[in-house]
Amino acid sequence: VALNGSLDTTRPGTASVDVRPVSASTRTVSVTNASDSGVTLELPTRFEASVWRDLLADQMAPDGYVESVNVVSGSPTNTLVVELTPGENYTLRLAKAGVGTGVTETDPAYLTDVAADGTTVPEEGTETLVVEVRDAYNNPVSGVNVAGEAPLGTLVEGNVTTDEDGRATFRYEAPSVGSETTDDVEFSYPDRSGTFSADDPENVQVSVVVQNTKGAAGAGGTGGAPYTVTWNSPPDDRGVDVGSEGDTLDMQAVVEDLSIDTSRNRTVEGARVDFAVNNSTVASLSPSQDVSDGDCEVTTTLTAENNGTVRVYAVSGGASDVVNVTFENLSSAPSVSAVSLSGDGSGNLAFSFDTDEQLGSDPGDIGVSVDGPDSGATVTGPTLRPLTTRLTPTVTTAARTGPAAGSRTATTTRAGRPTPDSPTRTSTRTGDTRRERTSRSRSPTSRAGTPPPTGTGWSCPTARVPSTSAASRSTGKPTGSPSLSTCSPTGSR
Repeated sequence: VALNGSLDTTRPGTASVDVRPVSASTRTVSVTNASDSGVTLELPTRFEASVWRDLLADQMAPDGYVESVNVVSGSPTNTLVVELTPGENYTLRLAKAGVGTGVTETDPAYLTDVAADGTTVPEEGTETLVVEVRDAYNNPVSGVNVAGEAPLGTLVEGNVTTDEDGRATFRYEAPSVGSETTDDVEFSYPDRSGTFSADDPENVQVSVVVQNTKGAAGAGGTGGAPYTVTWNSPPDDRGVDVGSEGDTLDMQAVVEDLSIDTSRNRTVEGARVDFAVNNSTVASLSPSQDVSDGDCEVTTTLTAENNGTVRVYAVSGGASDVVNVTFENLSSAPSVSAVSLSGDGSGNLAFSFDTDEQLGSDPGDIGVSVDGPDSGATVTGPTLRPLTTRLTPTVTTAARTGPAAGSRTATTTRAGRPTPDSPTRTSTRTGDTRRERTSRSRSPTSRAGTPPPTGTGWSCPTARVPSTSAASRSTGKPTGSPSLSTCSPTGSR
């Protein structure tokens, strides 16, 4: 962790220091040596070498991965030099914190590929390409313009601003090709001015493989290949009702040599077959390629992302086949917002959250459970008024006289949801405080055609109760304020 800023104070005793994150550690990178030499870490230090050797004693080789520790004299600080064992993969995580005044923010340092290089897309199909801007501490930077250019295909938007995760998402449209073609797509920040070099940290070049899927005239065509590729499961266009059949479809194709007489074995073993879809916003494939086995079969799984029709390709050399798959009645999980956690000073913790879909009209529609080391916790509620999307269960914690109660996670599940579409008034009561507001609940059928499947789970906030103090032991009540972690929907769509 790098510490930045200036703090000057003169006073006896101790002083409180306000430390704020400048570049929070959210990413890790893999580090290894490029040659036979080891990995070297160099850090500023005011400690002597003997101090560092004592601190790293349990990590020294041969039991650990630290080969040597030295300190090089310098000004205003010395330099710690740590040599690590070569031939190993190390995980590096960095962060920057600020203290006092004069704290400097971090700037973009480099651009990296997230989900772009090696992408396979059928001709005239579309695919999503994602790159990420990071600072010198390998953490994402938001609000940075990234420009892209595709020499052969088309990027729907040539400039995209990075989101809160530092990512810029581009939509790539493939051209029509006569054979399998590689399109080297270039990305840069903050713009595309100047000469492009893939070696510059602000540039990234990714290879997108465009497959020739029209070389065959009809299903199972060869397009000049010595064999055919044919979908046999499903053999024809297929509709999938996600509500009753699930959101995945197992698919299988066969590779055969039709030039061989039917009295002989036509199977082709060891042929690589690539799978692709023309619209990855509707569905995705995994794996994206397979090698035919002794039965001449290759398999993949198609997973629905949204309702709609997607063309699914199986391609090997000049041979290809395509089938249309239509997904219906796919409902996305409700989103969660306005999460809050509070305590009433009497050992009670209450949390609440809003969703964009109706969860139920009766408290019996939603179940609440508490998981954690304190078996004395009980749950009352939830408070769920008709036609509301606000849930307010109350977690009552038992008094403890031992170690900290740790954390408790409250989870809600819903048994069913009505589909009203009218304004609703919601209220939350915590102690003597009452909040009210008017909101409009939205019918889930307006998006998916039928109500989403029941039984969806919710992983809700964690209530952390501080260690029991002497005051709390005398009063029988926990002291301190609870803190909030996360609340998000889980389970199937």
